[in-house]
Amino acid sequence: LEVGPDAVLTAMAQNALTDSDQVGEVAFVSALRRDEEECRRLVSTLGRLGVHGVRVDWATYFAPTGARRVDLPTYAFQHQRYWLDTVEYWSTAWAGSSGSLESTGLNTIDHPLLGAAVTLPDSGGLVMTGRLSADSSPWIADHSILGSVLLPGTGLV
Repeated sequence: LEVGPDAVLTAMAQNALTDSDQVGEVAFVSALRRDEEECRRLVSTLGRLGVHGVRVDWATYFAPTGARRVDLPTYAFQHQRYWLDTVEYWSTAWAGSSGSLESTGLNTIDHPLLGAAVTLPDSGGLVMTGRLSADSSPWIADHSILGSVLLPGTGLV
């Protein structure tokens, strides 16, 4: 857990681990980000820590607010279902090159490296995603260091 004005040491700590087995066992979480509101970032950080197995005392965190734990409804809340319909959705979503981006609900974009864009509801910003592999883009195999394939800097221009 990095507690500081921005996530500087977190990235350096991730790069310091060279054994891929270690990387999966260690969580790198930054408590503050220069461009994010502190309270929102703190809740996000606690959530990330919880996902990685750290016990978070949510009752103490929410005690001053009067919030309490409630069960989720089993019916279509506000006339919309929130349950995932089928396992096939996720198998298609994570199928990689064999699944289509449209089937995952993402908006495809016409870009040589990026495949889809998602508009953020709170800010209107964009999150763009894409998948590169040596199978789909053989040239990327030439850009590996110690067995890790890296996107060349020209891909960010």
